[in-house]
Amino acid sequence: MEQSSVPKISFEIRYTYILNFDSMIREVASPFIKFASAFSFTNPNSYADGIKLEFEEDLFSIEIRWDRIILLTQSNLDRLGDPNDSTNIMFELFEKITESLSFGTTINYLCQVVFVEINDKNFQENVIAFKDQYLNNNNAFENISDIRLTLEKSEEKDKKYRIDFGPFLPKDIERHGLIPFENIENNPFKELRSNFGIIKDVKLMEQLSKVDQSSLRNAIEEIKLKKDF
Repeated sequence: MEQSSVPKISFEIRYTYILNFDSMIREVASPFIKFASAFSFTNPNSYADGIKLEFEEDLFSIEIRWDRIILLTQSNLDRLGDPNDSTNIMFELFEKITESLSFGTTINYLCQVVFVEINDKNFQENVIAFKDQYLNNNNAFENISDIRLTLEKSEEKDKKYRIDFGPFLPKDIERHGLIPFENIENNPFKELRSNFGIIKDVKLMEQLSKVDQSSLRNAIEEIKLKKDF
């Protein structure tokens, strides 16, 4: 039995430092708090303080910091970036941030999609099969206990890809933060803790002066093409 899922999607818009962020963000975020299931302040009383809005029923959260805004979601991959998707509140927030007199410029975005394939092999069987597939039976890597490969590629001068992939243990599910919405009773991704298979972590970073829903949609489509290299 093989089963594929996408338990983690992250989209991060980075911008120049907002030095009066602490006072500005409260005014920007306040109208959106009523839509959230919960909110909290992150890293209080530090230069990296921020605010996090959680939308647990829709399986996403938005964290705003003085140099970036981060969407973390377990939503349907194919719906992200669509005009009516609930996660678009991120871009409404970002637009309000850019309207502030303190805002400088957008630097880039980082999109991360984690794909998980569950199979019937145990961990060591996955390690052996993975080694045989990608290392061409290289004798220098016999009897290894774990394995992961990293591929990096630059396309054009402003776009970079990175793929980290390999077998996973149940403890790796926590290390990769693949169940961020633990309190949701019927979260289907909790079953990953009791299974084995392959994790493929795909990241795309692109320098853009303007980032919106179409940027997210395009990034996801490119990542879906690259993941099978």
